[in-house]
Amino acid sequence: MATHINGCRQGNTIWLGGRSETKPTDPGKLDNLAAVGITADEIPWVSARRALWEEAGVSEQIAAQIEPVGRMHMRRPSLGRGFHDEQLYIYDLELANNFVPTNQDGEVSGFIEISFGEAASMT
Repeated sequence: MATHINGCRQGNTIWLGGRSETKPTDPGKLDNLAAVGITADEIPWVSARRALWEEAGVSEQIAAQIEPVGRMHMRRPSLGRGFHDEQLYIYDLELANNFVPTNQDGEVSGFIEISFGEAASMT
């Protein structure tokens, strides 16, 4: 199980994080603002707030404003590793126009901010 958080601005943009090249799953690819596995002693909401700090430097006060938007099951082949199979708990977080994400744990190589239209056209 994992949580994924979309970091959006009112101006119809979204922040995407670049996954570190050292990540075993999808190294170097784009991801949500923050995404993390849920530990055995966590509930998704707590995991999402932890991920926001570790991966994007979002304060606890701002992270507490996440809104649950869905859950999905994803199962896909992972080259040389079998299958990547997980339940994703998805949250949205509206960010201030002056917010710039800053990675804290080394698992994100950088961030880009793009329009919703640009994000939707990526596959």
